[in-house]
Amino acid sequence: MIHWNRIKRVTLDFIFPNRCPYCGKIIGSKERVCAPCLEILPRIEQPICKVCGRGITFCRCYHKYSFDRCVAPFYYEGNARNGLILFKFRGWIKNAEAFAEEMAQVAEREYGNTPGDVMVYVPMTKQAVRKRGYNQSKLLAHELSKRLDVPVLDDALVKCRELNPQHMVGMQERWGNVIGAFCVEQEDLIRGKRVLLVDDVMTTGATLDQCARMLKMAGARSVLCVVFASTSPQRLVKPVKVAYNIADAPVKRAAPVAQQRG
Repeated sequence: MIHWNRIKRVTLDFIFPNRCPYCGKIIGSKERVCAPCLEILPRIEQPICKVCGRGITFCRCYHKYSFDRCVAPFYYEGNARNGLILFKFRGWIKNAEAFAEEMAQVAEREYGNTPGDVMVYVPMTKQAVRKRGYNQSKLLAHELSKRLDVPVLDDALVKCRELNPQHMVGMQERWGNVIGAFCVEQEDLIRGKRVLLVDDVMTTGATLDQCARMLKMAGARSVLCVVFASTSPQRLVKPVKVAYNIADAPVKRAAPVAQQRG
């Protein structure tokens, strides 16, 4: 039996090799990340802003957000950006496991062992889910739930109208683009609760702000956010277009970037 299990494992590793979630390089079956990527991940280092979660040096909290705090393990650049593109647009859904592990660590460090009573995620319309095949924020939330022991409320927060994807509009347009886009349909499950709100990336904070606003209107006691990556406000946010679910092959590895010091 042991011999057969080993053969099966080797066969599966050959057919479906384990890959680094950040660069796509084939790694050992028990590895999570390749060593080169681990060394250059653009981690957000202490001290951090107690609102936006970026390093103090890079904080530009011009807006008064509806959420109470946001935290993230990485800046959205280098191999963290590369990994998120693989996850979000190329169908590498297994990346949710490695990303949620990093998110859980920073959430526990900043929010404590019980970061919320319930967890929700930034929703997509049914049409958008059909187009992409999945909601990446939902996948992150369910993996995060396993690690933080906070239950996920599916469909408590919904997207009630379609809009231009945030990654396809500029910095200023993002705030107006999300107005009226989200609704809370299960207010009884939100009222009086500490809500942990999950998304993949924070750029201006407009999407998280609008979601938090609706959650608090529904009676949430507090809204804490956790995302995989946060865009450095020093970088100009430009509209980008990325094809959905193109061939499942590694993209060109991003050039190493120096860690930003907070």
